[in-house]
Amino acid sequence: MSSFEAAAREWFEVKQGGWAPGYSEKIIARLENDIFPWIGRSSVAAITPPQLLEVLRRIESRGVVETAHRALENCSQVFRYAIATGRTTANPARDLKDALKRPKPKHFPAITDPKRFGEFLRASDAYAATHVVRAALKLTPMLLLRPGELRAGEWSEIDLDAALWTVPARRMKRELREKLNGAPSSRSSAEASGRRPSRLARPHRPRADGFSWRASPRPADERKHDQRGAACDGIQR
Repeated sequence: MSSFEAAAREWFEVKQGGWAPGYSEKIIARLENDIFPWIGRSSVAAITPPQLLEVLRRIESRGVVETAHRALENCSQVFRYAIATGRTTANPARDLKDALKRPKPKHFPAITDPKRFGEFLRASDAYAATHVVRAALKLTPMLLLRPGELRAGEWSEIDLDAALWTVPARRMKRELREKLNGAPSSRSSAEASGRRPSRLARPHRPRADGFSWRASPRPADERKHDQRGAACDGIQR
């Protein structure tokens, strides 16, 4: 008899090599805290949809509905792995999504009016702060990086001639892939950061909006940061 916990830990060992450390830590912690104590010792083949739903309801009762949905997704992945490895023939998590409460969408404030956005850019340009904070304020709308990705940036990641910034996977969410972010131009981003490139080069795959992008889909920061640009610490030399 293979327990759910045994199947889950085996699944985790197989998959974690493709995840960023912070993401994998959240998954195993979710299983250990919210799932294993209730059905971890049960046979993976004997768990029924009502049993799993009862476990997920416990998470819901804490008011963390989104966590309940993520736990359901992880359990479904474990059951699919158990089916593939011959431990069971059914996935009791398959039809439970509609049995859970729907997460309330979180709307973050954003400036959508062009006139107000222009005012924001002028205010950022005139903001009285240290050089690194002012550089971060100028680079943020150019590169559209998360605060954590920007503040931990290093010069070794930046190719000014190609107008590309390679963000290492360890600072990004989920999968261990790297994303290349192109600046609007090597001149503007270099001047904002206080460095000038030795020569100017046409950005890779220029687009109509002036940005250059290349590489894999954006994986989602292992840490949450204040969204104000002034909270950025700038680029480490």
